[in-house]
Amino acid sequence: MLLLFGIISEIPYDMFTTASYFEPNGNNIMFTLALVLVIIWIIGTLKEKMGVRWRILWYFISDVIVGAGCLSAMILGLDYEYHAVLIGYFLYIFHKKPVWAIPFCFLAMYKEPWALLGFGLTLTYNGERGRQNKIVNYFFYPVHLFVLGMIKMYFGF
Repeated sequence: MLLLFGIISEIPYDMFTTASYFEPNGNNIMFTLALVLVIIWIIGTLKEKMGVRWRILWYFISDVIVGAGCLSAMILGLDYEYHAVLIGYFLYIFHKKPVWAIPFCFLAMYKEPWALLGFGLTLTYNGERGRQNKIVNYFFYPVHLFVLGMIKMYFGF
């Protein structure tokens, strides 16, 4: 599903970021999130298979997998590159103690100091899903990028 929304969102993303309809060197965050999801699935499966006894080896293998994911994100020109992959990994590793994840996530996003505000919001999450509107959830990202992209292309900045 993430890949489908990545494909749907790619043209509006390119319109917004480069004022063109197609830019192969930059891909939107949905592709990055899909990559992070695959990485977390792989290391989660390995964690189940290896058990507690092989924990040190699991950390080494998961670091290699995350490193390969970071390299892939940079080569593919994914949005937020390796920063998002590291953040996904840290939030996975410290999912029961998000206070520990925040400093690592902030270090991964050192280029954007205002990201600390977003990481602070993760501390307020109570673990329950809020009210959902599927149409708004599915279409907000591509539609708002399309509108902003049209404005950017119309005014030429």
